[in-house]
Amino acid sequence: MKLRHRRRAGAWTLVELLVVVIVLLGIACLFLRALSSEKRMADVVHCVNNLGEIGKPFRLWAGDHNSNFPFRVPVTNGGTMELIPSGRAFVHFQVLSNDLTSSAVLVCPTDANQGKRVAATNFAVGFSDENVSYFVGLDAAVDKPDAWLAGDRRLMLRGRPVAQGVFSLTTNATVGWAKDLHNQGGNVLLVDGSVHQLSRAGLVHAVQLQSLATNRLAIP
Repeated sequence: MKLRHRRRAGAWTLVELLVVVIVLLGIACLFLRALSSEKRMADVVHCVNNLGEIGKPFRLWAGDHNSNFPFRVPVTNGGTMELIPSGRAFVHFQVLSNDLTSSAVLVCPTDANQGKRVAATNFAVGFSDENVSYFVGLDAAVDKPDAWLAGDRRLMLRGRPVAQGVFSLTTNATVGWAKDLHNQGGNVLLVDGSVHQLSRAGLVHAVQLQSLATNRLAIP
């Protein structure tokens, strides 16, 4: 006489346990993906806010200097005109320190999260391009509201990162954003104070619309 082994009521088989584990892992992956997406969106919003905060002191400074931005004013008058050839971007922000809310607004959260830029503790000792995530539009002028005043530094030209220093951006340049920046997008601050979130295609179109044949950018 053969004995039949019956599974106890409520007991799980190995296959059932594996199915449950796989389902739970799938749910966890979806949850983590959602959190990651929310974090990326939060970083984009944070970056947009940073650029908005940067635009205000530029306009205030210009209001006190005959409607000229720092890079259009000689050093002897408190500007940064003669410092342009150095290629350093931080000097153009440094003169705004009295009106900038914090040195932290100069760092994009994505740059900070990836360890590529760190917020400065002040605008004097040790302050450098390593504390700045945004380029400066050296040809921006108050009477050109659509000109680029600042924006995300991590530009690509023909698939390669744009190097630090003064970069001449022509209207027919093949540009893009770094792949790991804002889901392959980026932000640009215009002279009128508006901040635009641009995809790669949007960036190319925006470059083509620039009124200047060449737009010099100080890339930190």
